[in-house]
Amino acid sequence: TPSHHGITTTQLVSGFADDRIHVIDRRAIDPRRPEKPTDADKEEGLMPYMPFLGIDLRAHISYNLTIAKLAGITSAPSERESTSVIFAWGHDLFCTAVTPARSYDKLNDDFNYSLLAVMTIALIVATFVLKSMAASNNVKMAWS
Repeated sequence: TPSHHGITTTQLVSGFADDRIHVIDRRAIDPRRPEKPTDADKEEGLMPYMPFLGIDLRAHISYNLTIAKLAGITSAPSERESTSVIFAWGHDLFCTAVTPARSYDKLNDDFNYSLLAVMTIALIVATFVLKSMAASNNVKMAWS
């Protein structure tokens, strides 16, 4: 799953024999995975090596739908860095947006826009007031 600027963690998108689409965290297939990760490995985000990939059934991005005769899958970045768009086709068409690292660049629905506007205006006013006070203070210091 590519992202707009390549910052977001990526996932491997795969189609299964039961015509469902599944995503696997890229860290789960990293060839550098140690059997017993050290603290440095854990800090880097390396997962411990396991001979089999555990398939999390909650990671089916096609929900409970099947794409009959799944023929192909493609993904593309969206305008939002945290989101990629996945399109699959076969006898059916399926399109969905995925967020591998959650929607970190999206504001909540209850975001307080008015408080943001008031604080921005207050900071602009404070900047001009303090600038004029500093200029006045510099003139007084020059005359004394």
